[in-house]
Amino acid sequence: MVLRAFQFAVVLACCSLTATSARADELPMTLEQFKLWRDYQDALQDERVQKMPEGKRFGAIARNFKVSEKDLRVAVDKGDKHGESVGKLAEEAIRAALADTELGPRLKTVRVDTSAAHVVTYLVWKAAKPDAFSIDKEVCTAAARARQASPITSTFKFEVRDHISGSLKVFEGLISGSAAGRIRESSIVDFASTRYLKLFEKVSRMEL
Repeated sequence: MVLRAFQFAVVLACCSLTATSARADELPMTLEQFKLWRDYQDALQDERVQKMPEGKRFGAIARNFKVSEKDLRVAVDKGDKHGESVGKLAEEAIRAALADTELGPRLKTVRVDTSAAHVVTYLVWKAAKPDAFSIDKEVCTAAARARQASPITSTFKFEVRDHISGSLKVFEGLISGSAAGRIRESSIVDFASTRYLKLFEKVSRMEL
């Protein structure tokens, strides 16, 4: 009985840790909220807004953005609380999301630029093999996982270095967050090169 109680306690503890980790991976702001917060900050610097009585600015900005004052207030409150740190949280979430993938150990750079409403995320890693199909699979995997981990990102930019020295750029491309959300990880092996790579823009390669 004591042993069973102990085992039950261990299970509960493990479940609790798992749930905590899952919650910790979730960003405190959505893409829409982050954009509203950044756009609100920009709007406050507009001369036309600054000429308004202070008590009327918030409502005027909400009407201009075509959102309710309630939704704007939620976005602004979250932005004031988490906006400056959400980029770092997104970077950590992306690294965690890619940790158990084949490219995880070769990941060199993860940078989430939240200086503007249009968030850009940069990923750089070293290729495992020189063949295009292997690189295509990793690029698609990175896009799918990074999109889930960082929903505030509007554009992802990927750079893959050569598998030997890691100094030569063998792949470069970008994909929108919405397009990355269309990649299904379970079908990457079948459609990485034939379908999913078409979702990327400004793709350039260097054959080794």
